[in-house]
Amino acid sequence: MRTTPSLANWTFGPEFKKRFKSLWWISLLFWSLPSWAQVQQAAIGWPTDSAYVSYFGNGKPRTIVHFKDGLQQGPAWEFHASGQVLIYTEWLEGQKHGEEKEFDQIGRLTHVTHWRYGRLHGEERTYYVTSVVQSRIPWVNNQKHGTAQWYHDNGVVAVEFPYAWGEIHGTATYYTDQGTVEKTVQYDHNQVKATQ
Repeated sequence: MRTTPSLANWTFGPEFKKRFKSLWWISLLFWSLPSWAQVQQAAIGWPTDSAYVSYFGNGKPRTIVHFKDGLQQGPAWEFHASGQVLIYTEWLEGQKHGEEKEFDQIGRLTHVTHWRYGRLHGEERTYYVTSVVQSRIPWVNNQKHGTAQWYHDNGVVAVEFPYAWGEIHGTATYYTDQGTVEKTVQYDHNQVKATQ
């Protein structure tokens, strides 16, 4: 009579003969070591009381989320199926709070945002596939505020927009890929007033 596998076997691995169990554990450890090392290092210092992990069909983690008192708290990860980190986010009491980073399939940083209590607050950056900065946008309490810059793929500033509490206000400047001024546009609360 065949018995149903025990909960322990589902939790700790397939039912293998004893001589293969150690080999299975060793392969599992080396297979997921980079992602778990990132998880352990980033989780230090956050007061959490539980974690949730979901997996791809290949056994690699899909998401890792920490909780405290039932609310998302601390670092959270989403992974590509290859095991490479896709998104890293920091949470506090159920709201994004801290840094959020996105990566492509081979580990290049593509996007960074900063959050404070669920609102964009701080610099947002995007990157070209060459890792050159593509844009820098300042946020204050969920509104663009300050000078936002977009860059040519050679790293030279392409355009600068002045933002005042979510509106373009002031002089926007466009540059060639050599860094010389191409034109300027004067804005008054999102309305174009003059172009030179």
